[in-house]
Amino acid sequence: AIWHKIRSGGGSLVDAVRSLGIAYAYTEDLRYGRAGGILLDRIADFYPDFHYLLGDECHGRGWKGKVIDSIWECGTIRILAEAYDNLYPVFDDSYVIDYLHEKSKQVKMGHAKTNGTQIRNNIEDGILRTGFNAAVNGEVLGNFGFHQSAVATLAVVLDTMPESAEWIHWIMADGDRNVPISGGNIERTLIDIIDRDGMGNEASGYNVGWVGSMLKIADVLEGYDKVPAADLYGNVKFKNMFTSLAPVIAGGFYSPQIGDSGSTASTGLWMSTDIALKGFQKFGDHRFAQLAYLLNGNKLEGLRLGIMDKDPMDIQRQFDDVIAKEGTIDLKSDMMTGFGFAILRDQPSGNEAGKQDFWIYFGKNCGHGHQDTLNLGISAYDLNMAPDLGYPEMTGTQPNRLQWVSQTLSHNTVMVDGETQNVPLNNGNGGYPIHFDDSGMVKLFDVDAPNQYNSTKIYRRTLVMVKTDDQSYGVDLFRILGGNSHLYSFHSQSDEIFETEGLELIPQTDEKGNYVGSYAGSDVPYGPDPNSPKSWRYETVYPRGYTWTHTVSRDANQPKSFAIDFKVKDFNKVINDSTDLHLRMTMLSDVAFDEVATVKGHTPKKAPNKNVPDLQYVFVKREGDCLNSLFTTVYEPYKNNRTLKSVETVDMALIKGTPSSKDTARAVKVTLKNGRTDYIVYATNPLLTYRIADLFDFRGFVGVYAVKNGRLQFKYINDGDLLDGKVMVHGALTGKVIDITRKLQPGNEVIIKADQDVDADALAGKFIFVDNDKVENGAYRIIKAKQLPDGNISLGIGDVSLIRGFSKVPGEEYEYNILPDQTFRIPLAYMMNDVTRK
Repeated sequence: AIWHKIRSGGGSLVDAVRSLGIAYAYTEDLRYGRAGGILLDRIADFYPDFHYLLGDECHGRGWKGKVIDSIWECGTIRILAEAYDNLYPVFDDSYVIDYLHEKSKQVKMGHAKTNGTQIRNNIEDGILRTGFNAAVNGEVLGNFGFHQSAVATLAVVLDTMPESAEWIHWIMADGDRNVPISGGNIERTLIDIIDRDGMGNEASGYNVGWVGSMLKIADVLEGYDKVPAADLYGNVKFKNMFTSLAPVIAGGFYSPQIGDSGSTASTGLWMSTDIALKGFQKFGDHRFAQLAYLLNGNKLEGLRLGIMDKDPMDIQRQFDDVIAKEGTIDLKSDMMTGFGFAILRDQPSGNEAGKQDFWIYFGKNCGHGHQDTLNLGISAYDLNMAPDLGYPEMTGTQPNRLQWVSQTLSHNTVMVDGETQNVPLNNGNGGYPIHFDDSGMVKLFDVDAPNQYNSTKIYRRTLVMVKTDDQSYGVDLFRILGGNSHLYSFHSQSDEIFETEGLELIPQTDEKGNYVGSYAGSDVPYGPDPNSPKSWRYETVYPRGYTWTHTVSRDANQPKSFAIDFKVKDFNKVINDSTDLHLRMTMLSDVAFDEVATVKGHTPKKAPNKNVPDLQYVFVKREGDCLNSLFTTVYEPYKNNRTLKSVETVDMALIKGTPSSKDTARAVKVTLKNGRTDYIVYATNPLLTYRIADLFDFRGFVGVYAVKNGRLQFKYINDGDLLDGKVMVHGALTGKVIDITRKLQPGNEVIIKADQDVDADALAGKFIFVDNDKVENGAYRIIKAKQLPDGNISLGIGDVSLIRGFSKVPGEEYEYNILPDQTFRIPLAYMMNDVTRK
């Protein structure tokens, strides 16, 4: 309690010395300086002899440290160093010298304290040098950036050569967590770990900590001209860390609860105002001004720079100019192929509908990530309609975390063979994107993640978003090939089902009509699995997650198509009017499901979730040998009254080509209440030709054909060349990679040789998918394209680096994610509007 009142915050001594140092620096009032200087010197007397070796329930094991565990010690030593920097002049004050000299004689201190230099030596030895040695010995060691920023602060505050330079070089040098620690590993982390989008290897909001910690390091080292090579602001991957957080915004106001992030249906953003302000200052990018404005509640009042800036309030004038010229932030559909996040965004014409989006996560699921590859999220009416559960009740080996919150079944994805998904390599993506497009009326993403299960050859999710008059609906096509059990899981921000269609759900109750048991069975109680040791890895009796459900109802009569309408609730009071909000899911199938069940799933019981009850889930199960499933679901958000009148499958007759065992296809007919009828066509083999509902022919990956009163409203085709008699020039551009940018720099490019003739300008905004070695996916957004004199095409991919890491081959500096001679595809999309059918 003397050092820290609470483990995660300041304490009596730490808070006092920090506050006194800041007060003295701002006011030069000796009352603050003398008290702070005397206190800091006394801390330096004792600090070298502290060694924290107590157990820690939060982390599940004993941790080293000095006055507290090694993670939080990073903050403690940084605060002490900053306090010394603020208090530096006061050690020449005669009162401080006389006081400390007399006290040192009384207790017979080894350090003489007869002048300011001797007192400073005591602090520099007892705190700064001790702090660096503690970092080497693992006593100052935290999440990435924690101990590095601490040592950077120690080095600059010490400002003594060659020590300061050596400490800064230590920060940059290779190192791991084995004592003695040889370096802070910053340079290798930027090259090997930080992905092309600028994210760390945390599949969660913990990536904000990476940016924040790196920002602290960069700010400390900025302008320290004695070691100019340590200036991080000149590193393009560090710049990408600033911009990496912006695309992960859904509904226009929140960051999805991916992995251990936030709480259920929380509204926090991963981006912070401080990061946005610093990004605008350093890079002048107007997007940072727009983000800061959003984070500040869409207002300028309260925005300011630091107290040491020349004119802290002038930032409001600058931001006002940006907003007047550029408007507020308007995020478009996007795909982060490094982080593994794709989002389709729309702003419906009706103001009441609010911002709407469908998103998918397909990135890393290690560290603070969850086993949630291909997890689906939905926003509509300015509300998160399908929230993840977020941060667990506790980290460590708590059963609810390891059996439910972090596991596959609690997410909007598919569990295979009753197992949780695999965890890929730290630098490996969970999925490989195949298609992405936003053509206005129709948008789509398409990702395959076959390595998530050892038994699957295909584990692929495609979402087609189609715009109506008032809002959009989504057609979700989840293809799994392999495995003997497929369990599709979905939940909404709801604890109540409004209605069902095509189901005969039987409540799992006792003779008194009370719900009993869990999804594992009527005789298996809700709560931890019967085998729940305090361990990280163990076999559960039942598939992970089954026992964390209750209020079970089942339809085991092998239903085919059915609908479930969730009554959506705004548990955290985000919007003004949440009455009569719904999310309807209509699932279509040509074969019967073995079971459809509704259950309540456990919501983490913690303070931020005090208003969030256990959520309503739907489980759809298929069982059999080497299953081939195509779960087809139409998601329809609506308020008061439905937009859609009916949803059904239609005939899709193969008329040309020979399909393989891996090929599948589906055609869905969606009839709207406004009289429009949409046909959504999906085929995994774009070389096969189909006749759809005896109405039109189709050859491609995805097509949408919309008619109203006998008149064609629009038609769309992606990665195809035939739709309703119209033959496109190319369904996709193919060819080989000729060359790539090989340096770490802004402005990267890929030179390609195409098999087809194409207008290079038309490629801007599309994605190139390179068939690389699959350690990471080979997908990159094309920012600009131009034809070269030799007939090749230069694709500009912006500041996204093609470097995957340092090379392990002697004599080679870098390893690259794509290489010359590898083949590529650039799927093309065509939208034709208001065409009279002939």
